[in-house]
Amino acid sequence: MNKFYSLFFIFFSIFFTACNPTTSLEHFSNNPVDAYSVQYTKKRDIIFNKELKAMLFATYLNKISTKYNTNEVYSFVIGVQYVNNEDDELIKSVTLNGKKPLSFINLKKESKLLKNISLKNNWAKYYLVDFTKDKDDESNKLNLDFSHSTWGKALISFPK
Repeated sequence: MNKFYSLFFIFFSIFFTACNPTTSLEHFSNNPVDAYSVQYTKKRDIIFNKELKAMLFATYLNKISTKYNTNEVYSFVIGVQYVNNEDDELIKSVTLNGKKPLSFINLKKESKLLKNISLKNNWAKYYLVDFTKDKDDESNKLNLDFSHSTWGKALISFPK
């Protein structure tokens, strides 16, 4: 009788496993940008003297929206949350593969662009930052580099 229950349990386990969706992206049926924003969002913490000083969030827009997928610029939504409301030295220092930003726009909390990004921090300040695409750059990574005069550097990398 034990063999029968074991066989019955294995059959139902296989049956229910086979009926599950194969990808988590199916849960984002309302807006496909939401699904891809999760995949192309990264977070880094800046820790100095064993204390958290800032949290950085970056979403690579070229991969998640056709509106931003151009041959001229790389577009990012970058968020910064300082633990003690420090100055904006980190966001002002950001470079992409060593190059300074082409444009820098402060985003309001109600921004439609922010509503489409699922992984965000409500206490962070967000910016739309564009960088010129360098056609001679043959690297396969996009390195966002943040530096602070006291706390050091943080790097967030994305594949091109």
